[in-house]
Parts: sequence; C-alpha cells; structure tokens
Amino acid sequence: MSGARAAVAGLLALAAAWSQPASRERLAEPEPNWSPPGPHGLRVAAPVPLPALQTAAGASNPTIARWQASVARSPSNGFAWRQLADACVAAGLYAQAVEAYRKEAASYRAKGDVNAALIEEAKANGWDARAVLHRREVVHAVKRAGAKFEPPFGCYLGATVEVDPRVRGNYARFAELTGRSHAIYFDYCHYGQRFPREWAARAKAAGAALQIAWEPNNGLDRVRDDAYLQQFAQDAAAAGLPIFLRYACEMNGDWTAWSGNPARFIASWRTVAGVIRRLAPNVAMVWAPNALPEANIPSFYPGDEWVDWVGINFYAVHHHDNDPKRPALREDPSDQLAFVYRRYAERKPIMVCETAATHFCAACGKDVAEFGADKLSQLYSALPRRWPRVKAVCWYDIDNLSNAGARVERRSNNFSLTDHATILNTYRHQVAGGYWLSRVVTDGTQAEAVRYVALAAGAALSGKVRLSAWVRAWHDRPTVVWRVDGVAQAASRQRPYEAEWDLAKAKPGPHALEALVVVDGQVAARETVKVTVGG
Repeated sequence: MSGARAAVAGLLALAAAWSQPASRERLAEPEPNWSPPGPHGLRVAAPVPLPALQTAAGASNPTIARWQASVARSPSNGFAWRQLADACVAAGLYAQAVEAYRKEAASYRAKGDVNAALIEEAKANGWDARAVLHRREVVHAVKRAGAKFEPPFGCYLGATVEVDPRVRGNYARFAELTGRSHAIYFDYCHYGQRFPREWAARAKAAGAALQIAWEPNNGLDRVRDDAYLQQFAQDAAAAGLPIFLRYACEMNGDWTAWSGNPARFIASWRTVAGVIRRLAPNVAMVWAPNALPEANIPSFYPGDEWVDWVGINFYAVHHHDNDPKRPALREDPSDQLAFVYRRYAERKPIMVCETAATHFCAACGKDVAEFGADKLSQLYSALPRRWPRVKAVCWYDIDNLSNAGARVERRSNNFSLTDHATILNTYRHQVAGGYWLSRVVTDGTQAEAVRYVALAAGAALSGKVRLSAWVRAWHDRPTVVWRVDGVAQAASRQRPYEAEWDLAKAKPGPHALEALVVVDGQVAARETVKVTVGG
C-alpha cells in the first residue's frame, strides 16, 4: 500500500474507533444563578445590585489644548500624540486617550518601528472600553470538512497536568477538580527522546488526545529523515490516538536553539512534516510561534501545505520579566491572539498551545489570585465571541516557582490551576458550557454544538434567547447593566455577562436591547442593538 493510501486508511480507522462516542454526545450545561426576570422578561446570571450611575467625569484643559495644537501642526509626531494621550488619561478622557495612543502607534508603524507601535497599541487597548452583544445558538447534526481533527464548532479544552502534585497525570482526578474532562493533554519531549508510549496509553485510556511540544534543543542540524525520526513517527501511529505535534515552537524568539534562521527552520519543518504525513496519519502538525516578537513571525511560516493547525503561546503575568518596575496594567490576554489570528485564521484552525495567568508573582511577592482569575475570565470568555476560529486552548498547570524543569529566569510565577480555590472555581465556571469540547472530533461530525453569534441590528427574536457580552474596559471587573427600551433589567460582574430573555413576556414589535459597561459608577461604554420581538 502506498504512503498516501496508508495514511487515508489510518485516518478512517482512527475515526471509526475514536469519534463514535463524541458524535453521540449531547449538551448538558449547568443552570446559572439567575436574577428574577425584569419588567421585559430579561434576567442575568450572577446578579449584583444595579449601580448608581454618575455624570461622566473628565474635561479638557490647557495642557490638552496645547498638545492638540501640536498634533494638528505635525500629525506624524509620535511624541506629541503620546503627550496628548497621557494628558487625556490624567483628565479622565479615556476615549480621546485611546485615539491619541493609536495615532502615536500608527506613526511608529509608518516608520517601521513595530515594537514601539505594539507598546502604544497596548496602552490604547488598556484604556479602551466597549461591548459586543452575542446570542447563543445550538446547532444539530453538524458535518463539515476542515483541517485534521478540526471541530466544526466549539473549542477543545486542554492542559498539562503531569507535574501538578494534586493530579500527577491522573486525568480522572483532573476532570473531578475542574468539572470537565479535557480533550487534549500536553507535555514536552526533547528531539532525540523516544516517543512517549506510556503517556500516550494513559491519554488514550482517558479518551483524550496528546499535544506534544517536540523541541530540538540541540539545534536543527540533527533533524533529518533518518531512523530516529521514522521510528518516532511509526510509534506515534501505533499509539492509535489523535496527536497534535507542536514541533520547534516559539521559533520567533531568540531564547530557542532553533531560532535565527527562517530558511533553515522551514527546511527542518518540512522534513519532519513529510515523514509524519507519510508514516503517522493520526498526527496533526501544529506550527506555533510565541505571541512576541511579532514582526518576524511570518518569515518562519513553512506554507499552508505543510501546516495543519496554527498555534500560539502567551501568558498573563502581573509584572513583565519579573521586573517590579514593569507592572502589567490593563492588559487583556486575548489581545495577544490578534496578529496570528488575523493573519492565519481564515486558512487554519488556531490552537492556544500554552497559556496561563499567574496567581502569585515573585516580582512583588504577593498573592494575586484576583488578578489571575480576572485574566483567566477575560481569555476564556473572549475566545468563543471574539476569536471563534480558536479551536483548542491548553492551560499550563504548573507552579513555576517550584518547577525544577523551568529555566531559572522563568521561576517567577505560579500558574497552577488547582492549588488556589479562586483560580480553580473561576476555571470551572468559564469552561462549564457546551461550547467547550471534551473529546477530539476526527470525522468532522458533531451531534450538537454551540456557537455565539454577534447580535445584528434588526434581528428577529422569539422564544427564550440566551445572550452574553464580550466586554473590554480599563477595570478588570466592570459591571454590565442590561437594559430594554431604556429600562434597567439587571446587572452582573461575572464574565461573559450572560442574560436570558423570555420574549413571551415582552411586547411584540421593535425593542432596543442595551448593555452598559459601568466602571466606578460611570458608563464607560454602551452597545445598543435594535431587535424585533416576534414575527
């Protein structure tokens, strides 16, 4: 049998053995803690008292006027735009500050200074405020061709738990702690080590797939089509479970032994991918840069025909580089997806191969669990609504403070998921819904699936509609007030700000559905969508 025919036969066999239970899986979601219905029949999850709204603060001043005149005379003057932005922040004029920071960033991009532009764009995002309303839809009997192991809808849950002392690779225990079975477990393997058969057997017994970070730590010169590579591929095929192979990730960073030469990297990638595709049909190749640096990422891309999934690694830290002088203020971790997503998501499914949020920061010596919980919530609530082509997300469940396997400079944060109740309970809440998948789909079939669709103006609604909001603000935990026709229904501070609207209790005809994003009593942003009830 030819290599191509063997690969097809192997995939068909894997699908037959693997996907039948998943194709029958039905959605079972916990019921939120709802508020009583409001006057128009709308209720929210995790309600809080309606906030008292105050008149917006902030006013222009001579400093702002001076810098406004400066940028009017010289629109490409990045320094002047920054001074204007900083003055607007000091005056509480955050929308104007956002615009000025983005103008400054644009001036740097025009000059080719991408890193400076990214810094100012992050400042703009940090002071920005907005809301996008979504409705939840359940789709049935889905069959869709996509990339290898790509689910038509939803996102695989993944994690690394091999060194978590409360789990130690016990996947049933991890499912008990988090309230969910996970579709993918990941770990690291040096290029030159044998295929991890025992680990694969444990994952297969749990109905999970593997994500292997395969790292050529001795450089790319030793990577060739030889007996070692072929044996690794054959052992992977014999393991009989879906495998996501993340070969030589973070190639865009100078901290890896395989960075620095894009052409050499691409040749090595194609060698590995060629052998894997010839001998291991159950393996999907995942190309995964780090989120930063950004400018050189495209130069390492091997080409669409050599990549099954595009991945990305990023973390939410309380201080950058363990430096007390560099606090990570007003940063939304989901922003780190923007560059890779916009460049590749139309062509490839996206995997967040490694991510986590710290809950103890060595730089300041403090427990920062509330910070970690907020960052976790920001990411997991954004993925279904802002980045729906992210089809897998894997949490790095390791305390790097005590992890002997971490490089010394990285022993500065505790990313463990299970050793702090605040983090664990937040994770359980965020991954409880039917959007999150516990088993890899190998044949493109789902019995039922959940998707979130931005609520469009003029939408006709009936029955009971489940709503939610993707929200950005300069405060990590803003309050969202849901209103119908200007009448406040209820408020929540828990992402993704879910609401349920029983339209049988609303008057048929046009209505204005609105979400107010409230910070310290002031409306930071609002989103209004005019909809029609009934008809």
